Amino acid sequence: MRLRALQLALAAALVGAIILRSHPGELWRVLREADLKLCLAALALNVPVLVLTPWRSSLLLRSLGHQVHPEVLIPTTILGFVAGGLTPAASGEILRAQALRNRAGVPLQDSVTAVVYERVMSLYLLVVSTGLVFALGVISGGWRIAAVASALVLCLLPWQAARAAGRLLPAEDRVRREGLVAGAVWRALSLIAQLRSLLTEAGLLLRFSAPSLAISGIGVVQYWVLARAVGGGVSVGDVWLAFGISTFAGVAALIPLGLGVLDTSLAAALDRLGMTLEQGGIVALLVRAIVTLPLVLAAFASYLYLQRIAARADGAPGAAPALADGPAFEP
Repeated sequence: MRLRALQLALAAALVGAIILRSHPGELWRVLREADLKLCLAALALNVPVLVLTPWRSSLLLRSLGHQVHPEVLIPTTILGFVAGGLTPAASGEILRAQALRNRAGVPLQDSVTAVVYERVMSLYLLVVSTGLVFALGVISGGWRIAAVASALVLCLLPWQAARAAGRLLPAEDRVRREGLVAGAVWRALSLIAQLRSLLTEAGLLLRFSAPSLAISGIGVVQYWVLARAVGGGVSVGDVWLAFGISTFAGVAALIPLGLGVLDTSLAAALDRLGMTLEQGGIVALLVRAIVTLPLVLAAFASYLYLQRIAARADGAPGAAPALADGPAFEP
């Protein structure tokens, strides 16, 4: 509790620092003159994100042997995607795992495996893509081709590492399951074995990478559109760097939603890339209002819908298992 209070105090201090360094009158002017049409365009881009995230999750669940009906898959994925961002270390994703187990019969470990793969690999791909954008901005000529080739190799690095790790990790069936410590070790090894199995599927990695990079790309476009809405003349490449830096900072801070840390790092990055600090601060504010808030509302609606499904299933025995046998999600 003390740690959480300290984190929130730090977040408030960071936001206060941005406000103190800015001019309140200029902040209000930038906000007042923001282009409403561009803001609405950024808002509309939340829709493809809400389509791509369940599709991405369905790829992993199908590789684990589960075909979850869209009626369950879509709301659980949206709920987990947003709840994971609301909580430190994406711990809110447990809501998705529980819903998949209760409503679609997916074992908890399989859900956790899919969540870990999804979170780690999406962040890894964002790191690689942000590094590539940075490299392309500071080098020229043939070195750019080398940078793109290196990025492609790095995208396949988890696949190579997983294949090599198979010879190093002990098999979980050789570990005793009795006792608290032994049971925890066995479950951890079982989870690692499942992750390794998924990572060794090169086809899955390629299919997963496409929607993951698309989701990041949509986020970058949203940030860029909002920067244009307040008069910022930064390029898409610059915004990608600001997007990546602020996302990493928000994740590393372990503060719910990266409050304060994501906002100040985004404002500071945009300031360094050519916008004013006031413009960067308003972009951060608009990101919360136009990107974060609608996703939170979608997650809340998903939670209510899952509660409705649960109530309906309780009133009609046998209805819930049927949801696990439906067609796989197709966007």
